[in-house]
Amino acid sequence: MTSDQTCVICGESLAGADWIELSVVDDGHGMDQALIDKVFQPFYSTKSVAEGTGLGLAVVKGIMSRGGRHIFVESEPDSGSAFRLYFPSVEGSPIVEPEKPRVEERAATEATIMVVDDEERVADMIGSAAKSAGHRVVIFNDSKEALAYFEQHSEEIDLVLTDQLMPLMTGVELASELKSIKPGLPIVLCSGYIGSDEKEMGSVDGFVSKPFHIKELIAEFSRLLAVADD
Repeated sequence: MTSDQTCVICGESLAGADWIELSVVDDGHGMDQALIDKVFQPFYSTKSVAEGTGLGLAVVKGIMSRGGRHIFVESEPDSGSAFRLYFPSVEGSPIVEPEKPRVEERAATEATIMVVDDEERVADMIGSAAKSAGHRVVIFNDSKEALAYFEQHSEEIDLVLTDQLMPLMTGVELASELKSIKPGLPIVLCSGYIGSDEKEMGSVDGFVSKPFHIKELIAEFSRLLAVADD
């Protein structure tokens, strides 16, 4: 890394402290500066729609933007690319987080949860976890289709989990539409990319950051369902 390179998150060069570097290097086609400036944008992709969503690097940037981390990109056309991630080095003993209080789960098959995520694999994983916890599940990979279904079946849905970054409608936008139909509906937003929309989550009751642990997700479902029952 040269001294004139800047972080794609903060726009500054790396200085001070000790850093742990994680590098991902390839020998592919490479990129010019114009392309480097775009690759971290949500939904930007040089691949076809069937091959990629354009969210991978946006999610990486969202995760790395927390806690003073940095990303540097080195690439030239026909010379491959190098993505270098820097984490602050910390001395001392590992921090052990206290165990969170156990949230009592609702009885089996007592809640119907709508899962909305344009990534089929992720939606299916979340749906399977919710079913294992005893809930009924309806899954949509299209936010517009989810809204159309909800308009006809709002009384059957007890809770909604929605991804934030989706092509037709963001999770925050979907949440607002759903709340206009059923104001008391508990909604969980799930995202790995923290953008301005997530900072204005007036229609969202819970937030789960990607990557997440299934137990964390189910606990959030149980918490919001319990609140809705009160």
